[in-house]
Amino acid sequence: MIFAALGYSVVTRYQKYREDWRLGAIVISLDRLPIGEFAEFEGDGCEVLARRCGLDPEQAERRNYLRIYEDYRAQHPDAPAEMIFT
Repeated sequence: MIFAALGYSVVTRYQKYREDWRLGAIVISLDRLPIGEFAEFEGDGCEVLARRCGLDPEQAERRNYLRIYEDYRAQHPDAPAEMIFT
């Protein structure tokens, strides 16, 4: 692989399944990971649309998936090192 040839090595890996939906200029990404399901709203007016969907942007998850999994593993020490579907 080109990254290995450049001296890089895998640090971590995770899997997700994503569906992207568009409403005007807003993209809604629905992600399914081994530890849960998440929705990402991006674009001008995304907070308004999130509220229309019954979500509170002030309560949005701000951590990235790797950080979420690190915190999950801290609470579940038997969890696998990599966040992959089995």
